[in-house]
Amino acid sequence: MKRWKTLLPLLVIFSLNLLLLWGIESHYFWRQLTYWLLGWGLFFLVVRLNFSLENLANFFPGWYILGIVLLLLPLIFGSLTRGSSRWLFIKQQSFQPSEIAKPILIIFWASFLSRLKMKKTTNLLKVFVSVLIPVTLLLLQPSLGTAIVFVFSAGAMILFSKANKKRLFLILLLILPLVLLSGHFFLADYQKARVQNFLHPKADPLGGGYNLAQAIVAFGSGRFFGRGLGLGSQTRLFFLPERHTDFIFATLGESFGFFGAFLLLTSYASLFAFLWRQAAKEKGEFVCLLKVGLISSLWFQVVVNIGMNLGLMPVTGLPLPFFSYGGSSLLTSLISLGLIIKA
Repeated sequence: MKRWKTLLPLLVIFSLNLLLLWGIESHYFWRQLTYWLLGWGLFFLVVRLNFSLENLANFFPGWYILGIVLLLLPLIFGSLTRGSSRWLFIKQQSFQPSEIAKPILIIFWASFLSRLKMKKTTNLLKVFVSVLIPVTLLLLQPSLGTAIVFVFSAGAMILFSKANKKRLFLILLLILPLVLLSGHFFLADYQKARVQNFLHPKADPLGGGYNLAQAIVAFGSGRFFGRGLGLGSQTRLFFLPERHTDFIFATLGESFGFFGAFLLLTSYASLFAFLWRQAAKEKGEFVCLLKVGLISSLWFQVVVNIGMNLGLMPVTGLPLPFFSYGGSSLLTSLISLGLIIKA
């Protein structure tokens, strides 16, 4: 019973999310409500199904193949949207395969790490290669933000594994220059521009720095209690781009001010504190690594998205878990949450 009470922060996030979307546009509200209802159904199904998480490890090569196939689909069948091929469209419905691939590849890495003798340098290199392949496919789409999420999640799992930390550090020192150098070749021009706009936000406020500038204005104009639901000028007059997706946290700040932002951040903090306690209780290496990977993925996206909205990080296009409008991210996040709290 205690496990269910700790989901109260998620109910606060759920309520704030739908209320805010109603203030933006009612059709966003109704579609997101549909996603939430479907997501809650999948969440309870995962939690209540009579299976052990340990059984997921038995299919570990298949998880990797499935994850790679999902990442290949947009490159083969995806339509070019805003300079990238991240989405698949089926009968006017779109979904992002990389969102589905996140928990699938995390299951694989948890199984892979728990099976290998991680004190061997060759095994560490195998893990790095298994991470490099999906990250390369994401950079080809290009989807830099999601690629970084994969790297962060896998890195957290490696740190919590039985890997030899000294050898791990030496390998990281060796590959870091290669990673930095690859950025010159793999990053699209608009991604390089985002980094430049982050470093010099006032250099081009009406061009490349417009999104960030408007997000900061929107958030700051809300002050303590906000301008009111649907009354913010930045949101209502479309000055704020992606007001319901990437920059929904800035929309929250404009509508409900510091109070609304604090309520959301407190809810996230309470939720993640509980989730980390759940992971710490696990004694089996596979289940522990699985939960660490899933929590790291969700936590990292929250930090990056909010940091992006506040001008503390470059614009990456990562959604805010449980809060940004859209089905792919919400459904995947709720399934991941079900796996984390499953006993």
